Amino acid sequence: MMNALYQAARRYLLQRLKFWIKRLLFPNKANQTVGIPIPQSAVADALTVWCQDHLLAQALERSAHRDHRVPCASIIVLTHNNLPLTCLCIERLYHYTDYPNFELIIVDNASKDETRDYLEGLQIFLPNFLVVFNSKNEGFARANNIGIMHSRGDYLVLLNNDTIVTRGWLARLIRHLEKDPKVGIVGPVTNSAGNEQMIPARYSSIEELERFAEQRLKDFEGRYFEIDSLAMFCVVFRRRLIDEIGLLDERFRLGTFEDDDFCHRAKLRGYKLICAEDVFVHHFGRGTTRSWGDREYLKLFEHNRRLFERKWGVRWRPARLRI
Repeated sequence: MMNALYQAARRYLLQRLKFWIKRLLFPNKANQTVGIPIPQSAVADALTVWCQDHLLAQALERSAHRDHRVPCASIIVLTHNNLPLTCLCIERLYHYTDYPNFELIIVDNASKDETRDYLEGLQIFLPNFLVVFNSKNEGFARANNIGIMHSRGDYLVLLNNDTIVTRGWLARLIRHLEKDPKVGIVGPVTNSAGNEQMIPARYSSIEELERFAEQRLKDFEGRYFEIDSLAMFCVVFRRRLIDEIGLLDERFRLGTFEDDDFCHRAKLRGYKLICAEDVFVHHFGRGTTRSWGDREYLKLFEHNRRLFERKWGVRWRPARLRI
């Protein structure tokens, strides 16, 4: 009954009403997991984890044996406070990324907590790690553009800092991208998204998350589907796509709809967008906007929706959900 009401609301009501109905009927739908452990925010403890878990040795080993015959992938992650999420994201990224030639570029949007100290500490001993510190919060689109301009990879990866990647994630996404030259952008399935990328997911620890992702790979290996628009919590595309359609549109300010806009431009260029069914990335959701009130977030959402509609002369419609 509740699902029927929600679907009716999505189809007929104004976006503002849809937003509140979704929150009232499905208050926990955006975060379908519980108990994922997040590291302590103390910088000293966060840096010590690298030695205790042998992450540093692992990172140095991979950097020393980078296969330069393989195209480089530039992973761009934005940060703005929320040090615990950033620690977890970076630790899991180095632990689970087995692609043989990648660099990590962090663009910090003027964090006020201890994020800068942590990133400066990592920068001292990680060879394929670059940090760009912005003097103010430049927002999602501009900060990613800054990261892109500092990158050198043939593949560009935009990854939120409120994510946990899983084993083999990057190599499989790139494999999907390269199977068909008409595929412009690829993204994974996840536990939290506003479109068909969201799937039912239950786990309460990193270990359970890893087992869930491994089982997902076995059940859906090689499978994907075309999608109208990809959420930019995790996307991969070729650098030449930027040459063809341009950077992210910075008029969308702090965030929302820059992903719809970028995907729309890729489709106008004739590219397909696909979601890889065999790659799962955990997404906490609203990592950098979690401190905002619902009204503040909705105000930004509505402003950028109108901007998107004026720019393209279309009426934006919410994406479908599979669950």
